[in-house]
Amino acid sequence: VAFAANGDSFSTDPRGTSQWSFDWQFATSADSDTLAPVIIEGPEVVARDKIAVLEWVTDVETTGKVFFGTKGASYGTADEFSVSDLASDGSPIFSHEHIVTLAGLDPGTNYQFRIESTGFNGKKVTFTPGAAAKLAKAQQPPGGSGSFVTDSDPDTQRPVILTGPTV
Repeated sequence: VAFAANGDSFSTDPRGTSQWSFDWQFATSADSDTLAPVIIEGPEVVARDKIAVLEWVTDVETTGKVFFGTKGASYGTADEFSVSDLASDGSPIFSHEHIVTLAGLDPGTNYQFRIESTGFNGKKVTFTPGAAAKLAKAQQPPGGSGSFVTDSDPDTQRPVILTGPTV
């Protein structure tokens, strides 16, 4: 550094090029994060006979929770189920991408679900079947309407390993 004034500096690189480098300062509010998270992708559901996998993406890191039940019966009642996106030690996972597996489902059954994602600031976004109906007329991915139907036929297809193990 050849010259510095008020935090700005005049420098020369190894090739002899000189330029000013300005230091800019800014301050953030103590209440910096007051916005609720937004679901920016999904939800998308892949359903088989006894399981369903729900995936969605949020704009900031959040926890994920899925509430589900049978359409017209347990959904929206005290009997509905919930599954959280948790680490192996049981602690919540904060992530942009969420994948929640629902197991023990009945084949050939219509299920409804809602998703809650909560950010570090405690604000949450909720995706419900009613909210899905208000979305633009764009074609929705499977499950994008807030419901899915499990397959009636058993899933007998063996899994396909797409990549080998890595060390």
